[in-house]
Amino acid sequence: MSFILSNEQEMVRGSTRQMAAAISLRTARELLAAEPKVAYGPETLRHVTDSGLGGVLVPEEFGGAALDMMTAALAARELGRKLVTSPLLGATVAACTLARFGKRDLSRDWLSRIAQGDCIVGLALENHDQPTVQISPQGKLSGKAEWAVDTASADALLVAAATPNGRTLVFAPVGTGEVSRVATRMADGRLLTAVNFENFALAGSVDLGEDALDMAFKVACVWLAANTCGTVEEIFGRTVEYLRERKQFDRSLASFQALQHRLAQMHCDLEDAWSATQRAAIALDAGDPRAKLYVAVAKAKTSDVASNAVAECLQLHGGIGMTEEHDVGLYLKAARLSSELLGGYTYHADKVASELGY
Repeated sequence: MSFILSNEQEMVRGSTRQMAAAISLRTARELLAAEPKVAYGPETLRHVTDSGLGGVLVPEEFGGAALDMMTAALAARELGRKLVTSPLLGATVAACTLARFGKRDLSRDWLSRIAQGDCIVGLALENHDQPTVQISPQGKLSGKAEWAVDTASADALLVAAATPNGRTLVFAPVGTGEVSRVATRMADGRLLTAVNFENFALAGSVDLGEDALDMAFKVACVWLAANTCGTVEEIFGRTVEYLRERKQFDRSLASFQALQHRLAQMHCDLEDAWSATQRAAIALDAGDPRAKLYVAVAKAKTSDVASNAVAECLQLHGGIGMTEEHDVGLYLKAARLSSELLGGYTYHADKVASELGY
């Protein structure tokens, strides 16, 4: 196992960093004031399509780059630094699951569109352990999926569903009006959606199986963990610079030992979180049978660090950190939401304990 990046990974990380900088935080603030039906800024979608990031995990035969989860995690981390709201989480999960579990005709049609940035795939995986959407004996979906990601304007959905024999992942192309979607604007500008299925016919849909559901959940958790790492690392760096500039008693605040200790602890926690995320991504790429454990560790650690470190950064900014105009508040909201999506610290810490036999 090596944490040294390849040339391709370095290239993807660099190009994603440039793209995220071009989008800027202004887009995140514009989304806060946008209508509930607006999920992404048009500038963001254009940049994402041009970048080809949707095709990172898509096989070459379908127009993708055929790279790995570690590369996708590096891209997610850079997007998190600038709070870029994009449909890339759904694209990454769909590319991975369809390439491995989808039938060839389905894969050819949808993976090509994903690689070209020509479609949006939403995720309804929040209750993947005990799905709230069921497949009836007549082959229809019924039930309500809460807190679905990238689904407000999705062309297809990946849905965790209960079957008479257990659980499965359904890939369901959806048209306007075929399902009821109620979007809610979150505190950081992102849209989460409640998707209601009422006897939704599965004609044209594909049952990918329980293994695909587990894979989709693990990939989504690693992507979110990497994205959260980027968010917290960015605001940590900004906090260090702020303390260097601010003075008290003619001394830089960064020279106070008590504050230095707090910053040092945050830095160590961030390194732990990113190392855990890298390990989980590498385990997924290698097909490691312990991948479920490593993914749970990564999501638990990043969720814990996000909650604690960003709150520390806000405190270290003093009064200005409490103002709506300052960016630290936006980072706090984004980090807290990402840390809770698909399970927070408590949920994944329980998973770690279970995997270790406790």
